[in-house]
Amino acid sequence: MQTISLPWLAYSITGSAFMLGVIGAMQYLPVLCFSLFAGALADRFDKKKIVIFTQCVQAAIALILAFLVFSHQIRYWHLVVLSLAIGCITTLDYPARQSFTIEMIGKEDLMNAIGLSSAVRNGARIVGPAIAGILMAGLGMGWCFLINALSFLPLIGGLFFIRPIFSSRKASGTTNVLSNIVGGVRYLFSDGMLLKTMVTNLIIGTLIMNFNVLMPLLAKSGLHLKEQGLGFLWSSMGAGSLAGALFVAARSKHGPRNFVLTGAGFAVSFIFIIVGLNGNLIVTSFLLALSGLITVSFFTTANSFLQLNSKDEYRSMVISVYLLVNSGTTPIGNLLVGGLSQIFGIRTCFIILGVAVILMLSLLFLVHSGRESSRSPGNAA
Repeated sequence: MQTISLPWLAYSITGSAFMLGVIGAMQYLPVLCFSLFAGALADRFDKKKIVIFTQCVQAAIALILAFLVFSHQIRYWHLVVLSLAIGCITTLDYPARQSFTIEMIGKEDLMNAIGLSSAVRNGARIVGPAIAGILMAGLGMGWCFLINALSFLPLIGGLFFIRPIFSSRKASGTTNVLSNIVGGVRYLFSDGMLLKTMVTNLIIGTLIMNFNVLMPLLAKSGLHLKEQGLGFLWSSMGAGSLAGALFVAARSKHGPRNFVLTGAGFAVSFIFIIVGLNGNLIVTSFLLALSGLITVSFFTTANSFLQLNSKDEYRSMVISVYLLVNSGTTPIGNLLVGGLSQIFGIRTCFIILGVAVILMLSLLFLVHSGRESSRSPGNAA
C-alpha cells in the first residue's frame, strides 16, 4: 500500500515526472553507495538482530508519513528526506534478511523458501494496491501509511520466536570491513557464471525495474486513469508476479533454471515495447501481469542461483552486490525514466527502454560466449 501511495503522493504534489523520479532515486541512492558495506556488516553481526532493528525503523518511518499526511503538513521535501531514510534502512535490511533465510532452513530448501517468500510478497502486491486505490480515493493516503506502520507489529513479534539452525557469522576480529568487501568482489569476479548473472541483473535492474516511477506515469499520463486505475494496474502486475513466484517454488527441486536466467530479459523487453505501442487498459494490464511473472521468475531464480553457488563466508557479500546491481542503480534508472518521460512521453519511454535492454543483453551474451569459447580445451590446444 505504501509502495503505490508514496509516489502517487509525490506526483500529486509536484505534477512533475522528473520530481517523481527524484523520490524513487532517493529510495535507492543509499543502496548504490552503501550496499557493499551493509553486506560486510551482515557477515559480521547477528542477522536476526539486524532484521528486527530494520523493521522497527521502517515502522517508525511509516508512522511519521501518516502523521504528516493526517495533519496536512506534508511537503515535497518531507518525502525526499523520508524516502532517503527508507533507502538507508532497506540497504542494511536486504543482505541480512536474504542471507538469514539459508540459516533458517539450510541449502536443500533454499530455492523453495525464496520462491514462497516471493509468493507472499507478490500476493500482497495484488491485495495491497487494490485496497490502497480504494482508500486513497475514499479516505485519503494517510490510512495507507498508518496501516503499513501497524502491520509491522506482528512481524517484529514473530521474529523473536525464530531460531536459526546454524550461523554463518564471521568473527568480527578476523578481518576489517574493507578487506571483506575486496575479498567478496574478487571472489565474484573469479566465477564466470556468477558474474554473468550479476551483469544481467544490472541491466534489467537499471532499465526495467523502475515501476515505482513508470506505473504512476503510465496510469495518469499514458492511460488517463485515477487512483483506482493505478491500483488495478499494480494488482494486475502483482497477480503475474505471484504466478511467477509460485512457478519457481513449485519447480525448486529442479534447481535454478538456466532458460529463465537467459531468456527473461529479452521477453520482458519485448513486452515493454508492446506496452509502449498499446493504449488499451485491458491489454496493458495483461502485459503488466506477464511482465510481473517473468521478472519475478528471473529475480527469484537469480537470487537462488547466487546463494546456492556462493561460499558460506561470502554469501552476504554476494547478496549485497546483487542488491547493488539490482536496486542500487535504480536512482540512475528512476532519473532516466523521469527524464525520458518528461521529454518523449511515457509510452515512448517504454519503447526506448525495451530496445535498449535487448541490445545490451545481446552484447553481453556475445561477449560471454566468446570468452567461454576461448577457454574451451579445443581452442586452448
